[in-house]
Amino acid sequence: MQELNTKCTIEEGVITIAQGVERIEEGTFCEVDFNELHVPASVKTLEYPLDLSEELEADIYLYGADTAIQFSEQAMWKIVKARIFVMPEYQADYVEQLDQTLSANWREVISIKPMPTDRRHHYGAIKVCKTHEEPTPQQRTQLMALDAEYRRLLAKWEERCAEPFAVALVELRAEEENFKSSFKLVELPFWLFPFCDKPQSMKARNRISFALQYGQYLVDNFNTITKRINSNTTEVDALMRVTDGCSISSTTKRLKQLCAECQQLIDEGVDKLHSLRIHIPDLKEERPKLVAKPTFSFKRTLISIGLFLCVCLPLIARFIAVDSVQDMCFGVWGIVLIAFCIYLVWWLNDFVLVIRHRSDGSVEITEERQSKRSSKL
Repeated sequence: MQELNTKCTIEEGVITIAQGVERIEEGTFCEVDFNELHVPASVKTLEYPLDLSEELEADIYLYGADTAIQFSEQAMWKIVKARIFVMPEYQADYVEQLDQTLSANWREVISIKPMPTDRRHHYGAIKVCKTHEEPTPQQRTQLMALDAEYRRLLAKWEERCAEPFAVALVELRAEEENFKSSFKLVELPFWLFPFCDKPQSMKARNRISFALQYGQYLVDNFNTITKRINSNTTEVDALMRVTDGCSISSTTKRLKQLCAECQQLIDEGVDKLHSLRIHIPDLKEERPKLVAKPTFSFKRTLISIGLFLCVCLPLIARFIAVDSVQDMCFGVWGIVLIAFCIYLVWWLNDFVLVIRHRSDGSVEITEERQSKRSSKL
């Protein structure tokens, strides 16, 4: 189904902006579900194309050399993943533009990639830059120097990040296995039952779950940096082969950007590796906390003493024929009995009916203690 408009065409999730349109304002395609957006060279300003309440996950094809990408800070929070494809000779310029106009972490949700060959003529024949531009001796020297600088940074990455991470990962996995096996449940002796609560394993199990998830989070972060390093290395190799039609000046600018980004990624990798190394001894220190032991309970002790007094005080009053002692025993016994009645009323009133709707459509109805549900929340 194709919808025609004087300013755009929408067909099967692909939006093509008509030639001559100069601005795409925020919310232009509100409630329009698309996965591709083609923007002609006539568009000079591209704002967030959806409403700020909608998330953006799409490929955007920019065919101009100087389209201003103006995403607000609020809009950046709504971008899930946006791949912006531009002509190869303009890639460095767009990266530089986003570095200057967006927040420092824009690369986490936006990527600038060279336009695929089969999409470059979406708006018809276009002028292409020279594909066999020969660099001057000075330009060739500069390109070789930039390539050597990137290779130096790549070797630095291997030495300071990649190799130490491989060692730390082996140590982390071994420590995680020891951490999981450190869980122990100490049974409650019968003679401590009136004074202690049963050992609670949930807290220890939650510690194990959190530690394993946090360790995997650190590993995933480092692997994400590794993927960016590998992707950038592939791009550097392609630029040095001069196979994508970029001009020499554009290639030089892009190589400088990739060198700067590589240094930034090395710093991030060192930081993530430091966090990983801190996490390993933390696991060792947390091991003793995985032993679930019986814990002293003031409430249970108080109830036990109350039960003891309820039984013993009438016997004491019965066998000791002293009026003052009998009056005191029966007085204390009455207070304890009233306290137990109040506690019993509270205990019965603490039960609530819980209705759970399962994913299969069934309904589960159970009774739970309100005080325990509040403590969990």
